[in-house]
Amino acid sequence: MLPLDDPRGLELDHRHWSNGRPLGGEVVFVPHEQRWIAEDPQDAKRFDDLWPYLCSEGTAWPAAYPRCHT
Repeated sequence: MLPLDDPRGLELDHRHWSNGRPLGGEVVFVPHEQRWIAEDPQDAKRFDDLWPYLCSEGTAWPAAYPRCHT
């Protein structure tokens, strides 16, 4: 697992993000959102908004795999 503040987190692809860069469209900065969720795991709305960027189009993107809060 990578800590949430690990810069390698930028390399983890997700929907609209590849090779450490946005691909266009609406882009969510997943490491930032994961920090918020780690701070408040009961925030279902934030998790629901993030979910399509982690698992969509029949794919579990690399950014979906667990990261630990530091």
